[in-house]
Amino acid sequence: MANWFVLFQDTELELSEVSACLVDAGLKVTQAGDQLTIDDDVRVTVTLEQAAWIKEESAEMAEGHADAARIAQCGVRLLISWADADSAEVTNVLGIIEPALKKKLDPAWVFDPASGEFV
Repeated sequence: MANWFVLFQDTELELSEVSACLVDAGLKVTQAGDQLTIDDDVRVTVTLEQAAWIKEESAEMAEGHADAARIAQCGVRLLISWADADSAEVTNVLGIIEPALKKKLDPAWVFDPASGEFV
């Protein structure tokens, strides 16, 4: 399974707001507990993660980034996961998700743990 982390600073964000943002972007979204499922051409899940250790991980991910100080303050993140890592359909869905979330969560940064780089 492949994934991205969307790091942001809005600790008051509700998952229902993320869902509405993605629906507004034209995606089919369902919510079950703390997870959203996007069923478009592929299945992508979005999970809201809030834990004390996330700030520490954010700081580690941000090392060497131009916005390192701001990213290090991110104590909340969205975990975006998908199974078909190399499919064109995943690329298309992520191409909708990324700008929609960045607009909603401004400022937000997307980190790809597989490459170790920000998208």
